[in-house]
Formats: sequence, structure tokens, C-alpha cells
Amino acid sequence: MVVQEGFVTECTRMDKKRKENIMLMESESKIHALFLETSYVINNCGISDRKTAEEALKKSEQEVLALVDKLESLNKSMLWFLDILSHELRNPIATIASGLELLNLTADWDKFYKTKEILIRQTNQLCHLVDELLDHTRISSNKMKLKTEPVNLNQLAQLAVEDYNLLFEQKKIELSVDEGNQGPIYISADPQRLRQVIGNLLHNAWKFTNTGGSVILSLYRHNEKAFIRVKDTGLGIAADMIETLFDPFIQAETVQGHNSSGLGLGLAITKEIIQLHKGEIEVHSEGLGKGSEFIICLPIQEQ
Repeated sequence: MVVQEGFVTECTRMDKKRKENIMLMESESKIHALFLETSYVINNCGISDRKTAEEALKKSEQEVLALVDKLESLNKSMLWFLDILSHELRNPIATIASGLELLNLTADWDKFYKTKEILIRQTNQLCHLVDELLDHTRISSNKMKLKTEPVNLNQLAQLAVEDYNLLFEQKKIELSVDEGNQGPIYISADPQRLRQVIGNLLHNAWKFTNTGGSVILSLYRHNEKAFIRVKDTGLGIAADMIETLFDPFIQAETVQGHNSSGLGLGLAITKEIIQLHKGEIEVHSEGLGKGSEFIICLPIQEQ
């Protein structure tokens, strides 16, 4: 357990250091270019152009200050993320440690099996967090490669639904699939990654839809494009969150202080995977308490 925690901490530290170095190098390069431009203007102008040189210097100073502000903002975001990460990892690790201790002390078989189920669930959650971090790292460094092949989108969607059926049943949320009457839809895609995308959207809908609500997964084609739509009757999305919803480490604000767990990477990863497939994703919501709708558009592969 210590090894796993150390591994995750080290990966996070290395990723943070790499990103800080990249940001610093880019910022230093931009600042250097700005000063070179300003020096050129000053050194090549006469007295009559002094005002122009002063204006160029002032503009350069403003751009430098803007870069400094951006770096400070990025640093605050990284610190916030590390705080969330430590919290999200600590919870399952603490539960697993307590469960293992309980297994050593109990002779009650009912408690034993219940504890085992908790350990499996928390271990899966821990693995999911690590997978999200690794995916985000691969995408950020352009190392995620797709293994594309002809994919029957209808069959893939059904498999994704089967993965989440139990979750929806336990929460008493109706999950349905609408494939229309257009027949099978074929696309060129990485089936594992696309199944991950549909799963992310279904899990997101499950998380933000209350008991008794409903979620519809729709598939259709239009103008040589395939569309995947996940629509829920859930908590909705605040208008000011729409534009940043797909940014890394963002957790949408929903109604009445609903607290969302997770690292805020799921939708960012989803968007990146869709873009790698040369597709697009968008989100719509009429506001808090009015549900949400995610629509994916992908190129169709003719059979």
C-alpha cells in the first residue's frame, strides 16, 4: 500500500515539475522576445519617435505582467489540484487499510464478505483515479495513440450500457437506449477509448441525476456524421460553467451545494479522446435543476 501511494505521489511530483518547467521555459521565451522587440524599437528610433518607443515599452511591460499573472494562476490551480488529489487518494487508501485490519480481527463471515466487497470497490476507485492521471499525462505529452478499426457503434454503445446497468438500477434511475431506425452505424475508432468516452458520459449522468430520474443514450446519423447523445434529467449545469466544463481539474457547480467527488479530469479526457478521433463534443443545459445533454459528433465510415 505504501509502495502504491509512493508511486502515485512520485508520478504526480514528476508531472508537476515537468509542467512547471515547460511553463517557465515558454514564459521566459515570450518575455525575452518582448524585450528584444522593445530594444529594437528604442535603438532604431530618433528623438521624434521617443513617444512611440515609450508606448512600445509600456505595452511590453503590460504583456510581461499578464504573463506573470497567468503563471501565478496556473500555480494556484496546480496547488488546488494537489490538494484534491491527496484527498481523493487518501479516502480509499484509509478505507482499504481499515478493512484489512478488520479482516484480521473478525471471525464473522458476514462481516468478512461485506468488508471484502468494500475493499474491492475502493481498490477499483483507486485504480480509476490513477488511470485518469495517466491518461491526462499521456494526452498532455501527446503520447496517447489510438488503435483504430471499423467499429459498430450500436454494439459498442450496448456494451457501455451493460457496464453501468447495475449502478443505474441500484440508484433507481431509468437508463434507456434509442438507436432509431437507421440501422447499424459504422465508424473508424479505437473501441476501447470510445467505450471509455461513452462510459464517462453515462457515469457523469448517473452521478448528477437523482433517484427516480432518467438517462437516454441516443445514436443517429446525419450528413455523413455519427452522433452520440447522452441526455439526463439531473441537476443541470450553471450557465457560467459551460465554457470551462471540459477544462482539466474542473468540477461543475450544481444545485444547492451538491459536492462532486473526483479529480475533474473525466470530461477533459473525454474531449481529448474525441478530438483524437477527429470529432467534436458539446454540452447543453438550460440551467440548474433542468438536466444536461452531451452530444458527440464523429465521422462515419462507409461500409
